[in-house]
Amino acid sequence: MAVIVTGGGGGIGRALALELAAPGSKYSCVIIVGRRISTLEETASLAAGAGGITLEACQADVGTDEGIAAIVKHVGARQIAVCVHNAATMEPIAPLKELSRSDWRTLMAVNVEAPVFLTMALLPQLEEGARVLLMGSDGAAATFIPGLDLYCVSKASLKFIFPGLRDQLKPHGVHVGYVNPGLVDTNMPQAMIGSSLAFNHHIEQRISSNDSHQPSELGRFIAFVLSEQLTSDEYARDGGWDIDLSQHPIEVSDTSERKERMTQGVNAVEAGAE
Repeated sequence: MAVIVTGGGGGIGRALALELAAPGSKYSCVIIVGRRISTLEETASLAAGAGGITLEACQADVGTDEGIAAIVKHVGARQIAVCVHNAATMEPIAPLKELSRSDWRTLMAVNVEAPVFLTMALLPQLEEGARVLLMGSDGAAATFIPGLDLYCVSKASLKFIFPGLRDQLKPHGVHVGYVNPGLVDTNMPQAMIGSSLAFNHHIEQRISSNDSHQPSELGRFIAFVLSEQLTSDEYARDGGWDIDLSQHPIEVSDTSERKERMTQGVNAVEAGAE
């Protein structure tokens, strides 16, 4: 049984790949996908150093037909037990009026099209009971954050795609789930801090005060969501799984007020833009 994790060269993808490849893993291998071979090889070396199962690096851009074809070729005849669509981009960080059609198509290809079309391309290799996971962002999906206009559109699209994809693949024996990871201290929010976004001060404050999750926390949480501790119906439940709100046994940093603070920050930005 093989696992695919896109965006496996760093951040949440790396943490999850290492978690799934840890000693005692039930999987045969974890295939990590990304555009930069150097970061993929670094992730693979970390797994080797920990004595876990093999991590295979597959260099591919999930936002292109050629990239999807490369992933399918790498998988070959092997059966896939899990496919996690973790790859995403926020770039370009700019208002809609400054975006080109090329900007729109590039971001949407990675954030929205790849989870759909890579899943369909892998359908013959997805074993009975396989789990496909979409990585959402309920904050971005529900609120139009100035400067992150296109990213918000993409996450809203993915959230609405989730139930349709889930229901259409269930007859094939494939279960589709959805995870909302919350604010995680990775390169993506760091890019926001370095931008001119009005929202960046709120993000910087939360990260500097440790009011965010670490990738390792997300790795453990997502591994739980993918595990047999959840039935297929629990895994694919309406609304998905939220690290801050869902009941789960994974110990994470205090989340009791995190959602409220994020909402307050967004509301303050929106008020300032009026």
